[in-house]
Amino acid sequence: MLDATDAFAARRPDFPIKIGIYSFSSHVDTLRGMESYSRDSIRTALEALPHPGGGTAIGDAIREARPDLYRAGVFRKYLLVLTDGEN
Repeated sequence: MLDATDAFAARRPDFPIKIGIYSFSSHVDTLRGMESYSRDSIRTALEALPHPGGGTAIGDAIREARPDLYRAGVFRKYLLVLTDGEN
């Protein structure tokens, strides 16, 4: 995903890309608020992801991320949800 984002950013340096990372299990933690794309910052946040454990609060994570996404000031908005598939 980082390689694809890097390639896109290289082709379209004028296109604003903002990414936030939210961890969810029994509760939601914001690991990186919605900020301009930085491969190093994203990698650091991904390395801080805790191991799976507890519940799967997908709905809570979406409710937490959605307002941040809409306040980001970008035209296209996507939520990518990754889960281990376990309840």
